[in-house]
Amino acid sequence: MSPSVKQPVALPRVLRGYNRTERPRDPPTYWGIRFGQYKCIETVSTGETELYDLKVDPFELTNVAGQPKYASIKASLAQRLARLRTQPPR
Repeated sequence: MSPSVKQPVALPRVLRGYNRTERPRDPPTYWGIRFGQYKCIETVSTGETELYDLKVDPFELTNVAGQPKYASIKASLAQRLARLRTQPPR
C-alpha cells in the first residue's frame, strides 16, 4: 500500500434499542456499541451487560461479559459507551 494512502480506522457504532411497545421518543431500553470484533450491550432497566466476541461467536450465542480474560475489553467498551451516550447528537 502506498505511504500516502491512509489505513481505515474502526469507528464505534452506538445502538439504541426499543421494545415493540415503546415509542422512539421514549428513552431506549438498551444501549450497545460495536467496536472491532466486539459488541457490548447494556440493558437500562436491569444494568445487565452483555459482551460478545464476534470473531469467535458471530451469532452472539455466548455472553463473555463475566469471563476474566475479557474484563479489560468490557471496561473499555463500557467507558466508550458511557461517553457516547452523554454526547449530544451531531
